[in-house]
Amino acid sequence: MPSFFRSRRILASPRWRRFCWMAIASLILLVSLPMATTAQDGSMAIAQLPTVQTDSTQPPSSVERSGLLEATDVRLDGEALFRIAAPTVFDRNNFSNQVPVEVRARQVETTLRQFLAANPLYGEASFFNHTTLLDPDTLRVGIQTINNQPILFVDDAYLVESRVVITITEADAQYHTTAADQLAIEWRRTLSRKLRAALEARQPEAQQQQILRIIVLFLGAIGATVVLWVVRKLLGDRRRALEAVLKDQQPATQSLEALTDKDTDYAKPQFLENLKQPITIQERLQILAFLRWLLFWAIGLVWFLGISAGLSTFPQTRPIALRVVSTPFLVLATWFATSLINHVLDFVIDRFTDTWEEETEEPRKAIHSQRAFTIANAIKGLKSVSLYIVGGLFVLQAMNLVPASLLALGALVAVALSFTAQSLVRDMINGFLILFEDHYGIGDYIAVDGTLGLVENLTLRVTQIRTDSGNLVTIPNSHIQKVENMSRTWARCNFVIEVSYDTDVDKALTIIYDEIHQMAAEPKWAPTILDPAEVLGVDKLSHSGIGIRIWIRTAPLKQWLVAREFRRRLRHAFERHDIQIGIPQQAWIEKTDLLMTRRQLSDTNDTN
Repeated sequence: MPSFFRSRRILASPRWRRFCWMAIASLILLVSLPMATTAQDGSMAIAQLPTVQTDSTQPPSSVERSGLLEATDVRLDGEALFRIAAPTVFDRNNFSNQVPVEVRARQVETTLRQFLAANPLYGEASFFNHTTLLDPDTLRVGIQTINNQPILFVDDAYLVESRVVITITEADAQYHTTAADQLAIEWRRTLSRKLRAALEARQPEAQQQQILRIIVLFLGAIGATVVLWVVRKLLGDRRRALEAVLKDQQPATQSLEALTDKDTDYAKPQFLENLKQPITIQERLQILAFLRWLLFWAIGLVWFLGISAGLSTFPQTRPIALRVVSTPFLVLATWFATSLINHVLDFVIDRFTDTWEEETEEPRKAIHSQRAFTIANAIKGLKSVSLYIVGGLFVLQAMNLVPASLLALGALVAVALSFTAQSLVRDMINGFLILFEDHYGIGDYIAVDGTLGLVENLTLRVTQIRTDSGNLVTIPNSHIQKVENMSRTWARCNFVIEVSYDTDVDKALTIIYDEIHQMAAEPKWAPTILDPAEVLGVDKLSHSGIGIRIWIRTAPLKQWLVAREFRRRLRHAFERHDIQIGIPQQAWIEKTDLLMTRRQLSDTNDTN
C-alpha cells in the first residue's frame, strides 16, 4: 500500500554523502587533535581540550580538592603511577610560597621523562647496550630518609650518582591515610615496575615487536573493512531487488485492496493487533537501510579502534591513545547513540502512522494519511533537534566544558534571542496550532494571501507551497492569517456555461444532466464524482445568452480533472444537438442610415 510516510533512503542522498565526509573529517580531526602540540624541548606534550578557567579559586579539572588538600595523578606514558597531594591553594594567581599540586606532578613527570630519554652514549661502547638513559636490567629504585621525609631515588650500574624522583610529604601521607614510610614502599614497588616496563618498551627488541603488531593491526583493519563493505554491498543489492519487487507489485496490491474494500465486510483488526502484523516490503527497506547505516559505523569503529590500538603500541604515543579513547571516543559514541535512537524512533513513528492509516476507513483515508504524514514529519524534526541538543549538552558536561561563564553567556544569548527571535516563536506556535487544529497538511491544495498551490512541506516554522507554475513559495507560519483549503474532505466543480438566447432551456438542462450522470456512472469516474448534479439550473439572463450553473461534488483535488473532462464532453454534446454557445449581441446603425430614417419620418409627417 502506498504511504505518505516512508523513511527517506538516506544512504543514497547527497545529504548522506556529505554526512559521510563530515564524519570522516571529524574522525581525523579528533584523532589528530592530541598531536597538535609539542613541548619546546622536543618531547611530546598532550593536547587537551581547553577548559574555561574563569575562577582562580577553583582547581583545574585534573585536580581533586578534598578539604585542605588537593591531589592529582603522576603519569608515565599516559598511565597513572600514583596520586600525590599538596596543601590547598585557594588563589592560583597568587600562591606565594605554596606549590600547587599540579605543578609538583609536572615536575615529577619531567624527571621521569628524562630517564626515558635517548642514551647519548648508545653504540659508542660495547657495554652501552640500552638506548635509554637508564638501563632496565640494572635499574634500582631505592628509599632514603632525609629530614624525616622518605625520598624515592633511582640509579643503575652506569649512573654516576643517584637521581631523586619524589619526596613523600606529610600531605601525601594524610591524603592516603597511611604512614609516610609505608607509602614510600608502595610507591617504590609501583615505580620500579612501571619504569622498568617503560624502559624495556623503548629497547630495539621491543620496538621490532611493536612494528610487527602495527602491521598485523593494519592488515586486520583492512580485512575487516573489506568484509563489512562486502556485506554492506550485498544489503544494497537486496534493497534494490526489493524496490523492484515493490514497483512491480504495487498495481496488483492496489487492485487487491480495492477488491477487499468493496467485496468484504469483516471487521478490521484492532490497532494494537495491527502492530503485530508481519513487516511490509517498505519496512524491510527501512531495516536494510538501517543495517547499512550500522555497517558504515562499524567500518568507522574498526579503524577507530585500530588507530587507538596502534597508538597504544608505542610508549611514546600511548598518551595520545588514551586521549583518543577518552575525549574523541566520547564524542563519537554520543553521536552514534544519538543517531541510533533517532533512527529507531523514526521507525517506530512510521510503524504507528502506517497502522493508523490502515485503521482509517474510506473516504477519509487519504485525508488522515496526509495529516499523519504532516504530524509525523513535525514530530521527527522536533525529536531530532531535541536529541542532538541533549547529546551535545551531555558531551559538554562530561568534558567539564560548562563553566559558570558559559552558563552566563547562555543566559545573555537567551535574553538576546527573546527579542530577536520573537517571529520564530510566533512561527512555531502558529505551526503547532495549524497541525493541532488540522487546518491543512502536506498534499492539500490551498490559497494563502493570493498564493495558490500544493503544500509540499510543512514544519513548525514554515509552510512551503508549490504553485501551478512550479515555483516553491516559502511562507512563515506567523504570516498565515487566512487559508483557503480546496482539498479538504471533498471538492466542487463550479462553473457557468452560457448558451445562445434562442436555445431551448429545458433541452439544454436535460443534455447537461444526462452527460454528467453518464460520466458519473462510468467505472473510471465513479470514485471521483461524489454528487453529479448538486446544483443545476439557470443562473442568469443577459444580452450574451442564458447562463446555466452546475455544481459537481468530487473527491479532493479531483475538481479540475472532472471539470476538464466534463467540458470536453459537453462541447461534443452541444454539437450533436445544435446548441450554440452564447454570443454577445449588439445592434450597429450607421450614420447615413439614421439620416435616411429621419427624412422618411419627416416626409411621412408632411404628407399627413
